Amino acid sequence: MINDFIIKTIEFLKRSDVRFHLPEHREVELSNNTQTVNITCEESFNKNRLNDNLIIHSIIFFSLFDAYIDSENQQYEGLSFRRKYDKLPCTTDYDIILKELYRILKVLRNTTVHSKSHISFNGKEILINYKFKGTNFKLLISKLGLELIYSAILLVIDNRYLELYKAGLLREYYNEILLNIKDLKDDIGHNNFKYISDGIRLKRHVRYRVINPDFSIDYDKEILYINKYKYECSSYSADYLIEYNEGKYIIPEEILNDNRVLIKEISGYKIIDIYNMQ
Repeated sequence: MINDFIIKTIEFLKRSDVRFHLPEHREVELSNNTQTVNITCEESFNKNRLNDNLIIHSIIFFSLFDAYIDSENQQYEGLSFRRKYDKLPCTTDYDIILKELYRILKVLRNTTVHSKSHISFNGKEILINYKFKGTNFKLLISKLGLELIYSAILLVIDNRYLELYKAGLLREYYNEILLNIKDLKDDIGHNNFKYISDGIRLKRHVRYRVINPDFSIDYDKEILYINKYKYECSSYSADYLIEYNEGKYIIPEEILNDNRVLIKEISGYKIIDIYNMQ
């Protein structure tokens, strides 16, 4: 039942007019001096009108995220939101990001359900500011920041991404989300967000997927060399589909240093099945 709820809720949200900022993957095939770029566009007509109803879409997204956490940690089901937050692990960057996203949405959800009059939105920023049982609650976040949180949650739930690749994207989202939060005060603290490592950040806007890149391998030094694909915008990046040692790998450009990477560093980018091609 819980998985069915998650699937149907995501389908509903993707048919809505809420704006998401998910990576756009553009497939590239090289041929002599030419290249073919395939762009897939998902457009939904007759969209569900949710974007102007902050209360509704924030409740839906929190419910979706909460259900996903319960599906991954069945022992948490039935716990209060605060106890669930306390029990969520914070060992890896991935853990930390999930935990902090849950915290932010918890404040928003509790306010929209119990203290609707304490929410204001001026078209650019959302402000929550009230006191409950002696605790001050405040959240000042931009509209973009909330859209990035929603997008990160969809990315977390999407099981088509390789774990290491997804973690790189989520670090990028987390950095941007924090930049779009001016203030957070709750029963956990005041602007005391948990830090993540300086691990690889993968650019989230447009990512070109080069399916037949020009590459070579130095087997003696165990180094992979890739000729980078040239694209027009500094906020874009590329991934390279490599076949090596009877395996297929999707290599993000961000792990390359001077167009090269040690073979031992690409193991986490091995494609397990076709779903990891997202």
